[in-house]
Amino acid sequence: MSTDKSGAPPKPERRSQTVVGKILRAERMIEQEIQGNGGVYPSNGGRLTEAEVCRRAGVSAATLQGPAHATTTRLQLGTWLRKMGDWIENGGARPDGDMGSRADEWKALLEQIAISYDSANEEVDTLRKRVKALKEREDALSEKHANLNATFSRRKERGPPR
Repeated sequence: MSTDKSGAPPKPERRSQTVVGKILRAERMIEQEIQGNGGVYPSNGGRLTEAEVCRRAGVSAATLQGPAHATTTRLQLGTWLRKMGDWIENGGARPDGDMGSRADEWKALLEQIAISYDSANEEVDTLRKRVKALKEREDALSEKHANLNATFSRRKERGPPR
């Protein structure tokens, strides 16, 4: 695992961005290879799969199964694979002639990520408030416990009740 100058592991957001960047670079390279080979994917026996893209990107296929990517990156990759499948079936005739549709897909994906991020922040705020309330309760109970211990200690010192 890579670390920054402080020796701390990379933040989850940065790891997610790195995975997305690697997948996008692999997609672009694969598109160029298909285009240069007359609509045929030259590797993996011509089969273009999620696992193949992950292999080319240097990303574990299991990474896309995790919560950070299952509803975002993996769905985008599935859409891209279907388009590439159509492209390959059509002998290299590109089904998505313009990059506008791809940009719209990524914009929608980024909007989903932003919504997810905002939701996670709200959940973190709620949990922080809950932790604060529990800490206050713990402090009150600790004080009550200390008072009870002091009361029982004084009774022990006086001896048994008469």
